[in-house]
Amino acid sequence: MTMKSIILAVDKDSSGGAIAIAAKLAKRLDAHVTMVHFGNRAAFGEDAVADVVKSLERSRVTFDIHIEEPTSGATIAENLVNLAQDLDGDLIVLGSRGRPAPLATLFGSVSREVARGAHVPVLIVRDAAQQLAPPARLLLVVTEDTLRTTELDAGIELARGLGAAVTILHVHGLLEDAVEDLLRVPASRRPDHIANLLLAKLGAAGIEANLVIADNRDGLAMEITRAARVAGCDLIVIPAGTSDVAERWVLGTVEEEVGRRSGSPVLVAPPTDSARTGRGER
Repeated sequence: MTMKSIILAVDKDSSGGAIAIAAKLAKRLDAHVTMVHFGNRAAFGEDAVADVVKSLERSRVTFDIHIEEPTSGATIAENLVNLAQDLDGDLIVLGSRGRPAPLATLFGSVSREVARGAHVPVLIVRDAAQQLAPPARLLLVVTEDTLRTTELDAGIELARGLGAAVTILHVHGLLEDAVEDLLRVPASRRPDHIANLLLAKLGAAGIEANLVIADNRDGLAMEITRAARVAGCDLIVIPAGTSDVAERWVLGTVEEEVGRRSGSPVLVAPPTDSARTGRGER
């Protein structure tokens, strides 16, 4: 996996943190940034466009700007996912308002919809998100979905580009072993085995990594947030599909709640069966 083309989605309400993070990543990964806004230039504002341009120029990254009229009948999230695919993007970066989960469920959340529909990793940034500054540390969250997503590839690419160490986290459910035994889940598909497999692969790639196993006492989002704070992680990587159905209405998806609680940027890795193939692999 490469991350040489970053799609930066901005609007007038939730852009500042995302712009800074996208610029930092582009510089570290030697990537090109395409700033995208859906709507007309007048509504977005010349001052807003100028501010984005100045911010990216200060970062000394290569970039271009697309002000796009939304396609009729499609949501902003659908427009963004489609444009990212048309532009051959490797990573989507966008801000989040941090809207409470019940409101996001009723009125929609662009970041949630993009994270669920994109074929490339999606980095969701709160405006107050901490900045990425080397030496960085990533948190890779291991679930039963990890092997079915691009999480490991994204983690390795980011760790190499940022010169970062990695903490692998498996939140062990109270009944996890019993349920896996009952369902006869093969040992190779169990999260504890997957976590050790990732640890070995990161070590083989020359990336400093350690493994943390936490009991799920206070809910998945809280345990991820706690582990990220203890380890001093700057960026959290979560496989797509990670959610607690019982809590989703109140708390939202795991990545939304982790972002609210931790203040860290959260990257959602898409399933491998939907991921865009890399350059030269089509």
